[in-house]
Amino acid sequence: MTDDGLVGQPRYRARSEVLRRWWCGLWREVVLSWRFNVVDLSAAVVPGVLFAVAAWRSLHLPASDLAWVLGRSLVYFWLFLSVHTLSNQLVGVEEDRANKPYRPLPRGLVTVRGTTHRLVVVVVLFLLAGQIWGVLPWTVLWVVLVGVRTYENLMRWWFVKNPAIVAGAFALLGAAWKLAGPLTPAAWYWVVAGTAYWLIGFVEDLRDVPGDTTVGRRTLPVVLGAPVVRGAVGVALVLVPCATLWALEPNITAPVLIWLSVLALGCVLVTARLWVLRSPRQDALTYQLYCCVWCWLLCGPAFSV
Repeated sequence: MTDDGLVGQPRYRARSEVLRRWWCGLWREVVLSWRFNVVDLSAAVVPGVLFAVAAWRSLHLPASDLAWVLGRSLVYFWLFLSVHTLSNQLVGVEEDRANKPYRPLPRGLVTVRGTTHRLVVVVVLFLLAGQIWGVLPWTVLWVVLVGVRTYENLMRWWFVKNPAIVAGAFALLGAAWKLAGPLTPAAWYWVVAGTAYWLIGFVEDLRDVPGDTTVGRRTLPVVLGAPVVRGAVGVALVLVPCATLWALEPNITAPVLIWLSVLALGCVLVTARLWVLRSPRQDALTYQLYCCVWCWLLCGPAFSV
């Protein structure tokens, strides 16, 4: 073996070790991000991407734009969700130890300090993405809302928490459409319709009534009683496809009727679950279905073109 070979071999090993450590660190961050976000994908990433794609279809944009719309909406809404989950789980560590021990912080997969550092990085990346892709006002709105939601004393009250959720849906939908193209009058109709769906978003609180009662959180099911909220939300859900049919009446086509039929079926299923299946576990599944119905509602622009 030459002298060059003897000298070069340690250097090669050192470079390989650096690359291995870098790759392992990167993979760990990917896994941690997945663990932080996985439960809430149907409430942020999926609807955001679907609405951006529906906007692309509604605006009759070139097929070549679809990959770009998909790519940046996936990145943007992963950051969108990460801002929320990291901050939310930072302020709820003790509660999660009892109610959601599978989360990264209660499991000891990451420290509070490490999560705080990750949150700062994610917020910076999120704001940069908003600036680069022309959705900075929506991005700033979401960061402000998440900041407000970290104040537990404010979020104890339904008249603060639920309007914040509605405003968050507005920020998500406005950004999603803008990631695809301009906000036309038709776009504003769909943004408002998708936002209005969360005016009855008290479904989320039904699964947490026992815990909320214990810690003194005043959600609407705690204030009015879960049976009252179940009844009111169920009736409102049945009215969602009726209101949508009325709004789209001048442009009813076969694809729209198919979409509306599936939407109506989903609303009826959520209503039935609300009224019949009332355990915390079943309420958690009902909430996931509620989010899935929202995702289908946001596909409306793709069917109504």
